[in-house]
Amino acid sequence: MFPWEPSGNPGESQAAGIARVGAAGGKIAGTAQCMKSWTLGGCLCATVVTAANAQVLHHRDLLIGFSSGTQSGIYAVDPISGTIRGLVSGSSMKSGWPPSAPRGSGAVLSTQPSLVTTRSGGIYVAATSSSKPALAGVDSETGNRSAVIGGWPSYYSEAGALALLDQRTIVAGSLVGVPQKPGTYLGALFQMSLASNSYEQIAGGLMSEGPAFASPMSIAPISRSSFYVGDYPSFGASGPAVLKTSVQTHTTTITTIPSSQPILRSTVTGGNVSSSPVPFLPANYGSGPVCDSSAYRLAIVDGSLAVCVNSQLFGYTGGIVNVDDADGGRSLTYGFALDAQNQTVSSLPLNASDTFTTDPSTILPYPNGEIIIAEWYPLSRIIAFNPSTRLYRVVADFSTYYAPAGFGGSGKGLAIYTNCPADINLDGVADDSDFSEFVVAYDILDCADAAMPLPCPSDLNADGLVDDSDFSIFVVGYDALLCE
Repeated sequence: MFPWEPSGNPGESQAAGIARVGAAGGKIAGTAQCMKSWTLGGCLCATVVTAANAQVLHHRDLLIGFSSGTQSGIYAVDPISGTIRGLVSGSSMKSGWPPSAPRGSGAVLSTQPSLVTTRSGGIYVAATSSSKPALAGVDSETGNRSAVIGGWPSYYSEAGALALLDQRTIVAGSLVGVPQKPGTYLGALFQMSLASNSYEQIAGGLMSEGPAFASPMSIAPISRSSFYVGDYPSFGASGPAVLKTSVQTHTTTITTIPSSQPILRSTVTGGNVSSSPVPFLPANYGSGPVCDSSAYRLAIVDGSLAVCVNSQLFGYTGGIVNVDDADGGRSLTYGFALDAQNQTVSSLPLNASDTFTTDPSTILPYPNGEIIIAEWYPLSRIIAFNPSTRLYRVVADFSTYYAPAGFGGSGKGLAIYTNCPADINLDGVADDSDFSEFVVAYDILDCADAAMPLPCPSDLNADGLVDDSDFSIFVVGYDALLCE
């Protein structure tokens, strides 16, 4: 029974009375207003940053991980107005650029600054600490970075791709050694528990049968037990590929090969790796647009796999392809790619000019239906593209922001900052639509249940369950309505 269902007793619970008002289409009355700081029982409307070179983080702001060489920084941008709120943590990329000094101390941001956010306002970034890979939490007030989990096996001294599985579980990409073959490394996925500050390998390496990851550069959870992986060729591997791995069956398969040439990947059979990488033919893994550079940044958009494809044949250009999971077929939805004859093909926004160019480096679906696109240097822009209207807009241009110094960073991480937990669907208000989603999750209860929507956004206190304690938090935000 839900806590708001009538119990038949003369004394009705407060939750029951509150919920009936919401079910009737009215707003919850008589509860506290949105709190000024996050607690397990409140909703943070805005985090006021009081440190030097301060900025204010707002609900639904974009957080972008930029990197240039060995320098990385996390910036905040208003996705609607395009206001660049400023540097949240890390380096501003180059001495003399505003702000000239790094912001925050502690664990060092990775050169591939992947990041994820939780509904309680948490910001977690790929980092390095004590020359080992680390998952670091970011204090938005100071920019300081604290390693919360670290030291998992990896060829690299820094963490790579991150993906949020639920409100207390993060999956990270790594590169692990093969004991039987010193000097041989295979890609792997590790699951990080924020509850216990622990990690465990869940896929890849010698655990998964089939084509091996070379180096996971992007991870998109399909379910709690299966993932798409954007793979970067390394250690004898070659060519772009997107793979899918199952934690339950311990298998990995190739989903698509967006290349006109065969690729090379090691294979794992019976817990042993092949003596050398073996070729895989693109024709067996989907037809459609290809690229000649990279295709390892991906996301799930409206239930379908979307992949960034980048080429250098006719200058630095790129686009986004949708991938059919059944046969690996690719269709270009935005930007530029190559056809089978290595000629440029395009699918441009309706409002694009004759000189339009783009080079996506990473993508993120935004709740209003747009796809947020970060670009490689030298474009260094944040683009919003609406697949329905086929219109685009420049959200923020970092090369202009730093003019005349110029900006040398590429966007390699995107996340949505959220500090109003009751706004479950992230539309900016906590209303009846959020209540409907909460009820579904409450009925499922356990975030580990396969039926629970990812990343279990109704688990507002991050205890792994959607129960009465989460409802107590939800009603506070529901009464406040607006999330600023």
